Amino acid sequence: MNDVPANSVAWSREAQKRGIVLWISFLVTAIWSVVFFALVDPADIVGKLSGGLATSREAGYASVFFFLWSACIVTGWLCLRLARRKRNWPKPVGKADVEPNER
Repeated sequence: MNDVPANSVAWSREAQKRGIVLWISFLVTAIWSVVFFALVDPADIVGKLSGGLATSREAGYASVFFFLWSACIVTGWLCLRLARRKRNWPKPVGKADVEPNER
């Protein structure tokens, strides 16, 4: 009763983490881009960044989107790396034999 197709590929845990970080950062970037561009005109950004050479609004949308996406990827990667995986706290003296439901 296994519903996994025979030609499917099992992803490693690291590949799954990379996919999660990329997808979540993409969604967060999409939301923040909408908020950002509701307040700022992308033509102003392109004009200031390129020195007046390019005035395309699409270039402004793309540059800000990829900047925000890269910032979200970096923060997501840092969260994964800095999160504790396993805590090996020393057991308190005298409480090693006590079951959790007996406390």
